[in-house]
Amino acid sequence: MAVRFIAPDPVPEGVGWRYSGTLKDEAGVVIPAAAFTALTVKIYVRDTLTDIQTMTTILNAGRGALHATSGLLTVTFLPADSDMVDAAAIEEWHIALIEGDYSGTRKFAREIWWRVVNYQKRP
Repeated sequence: MAVRFIAPDPVPEGVGWRYSGTLKDEAGVVIPAAAFTALTVKIYVRDTLTDIQTMTTILNAGRGALHATSGLLTVTFLPADSDMVDAAAIEEWHIALIEGDYSGTRKFAREIWWRVVNYQKRP
């Protein structure tokens, strides 16, 4: 299982999007929703470490949905998650850090990276 997902296409500034991926442990075994006691997301800008979204629960709440048995996690990123923090920049990288506790003492972490582009400033 990859611990980092890099979105293949840039996201225009101020546009929402959706990520889906299957949560698996180190051995590649699917982690079902019932195994989790916590699952959160924090969103920040890579170069400045500026928080866009502080730690928020996504365990079948708010912007997150985790399928009961397949481990398929879907996270909805809001338009504000892709707002440019540096108004002078043409692009910047945003990172969502997903962390969870499952099966008593086990930890889960995954990063989702996406490139935000300010198309109005692009040459």
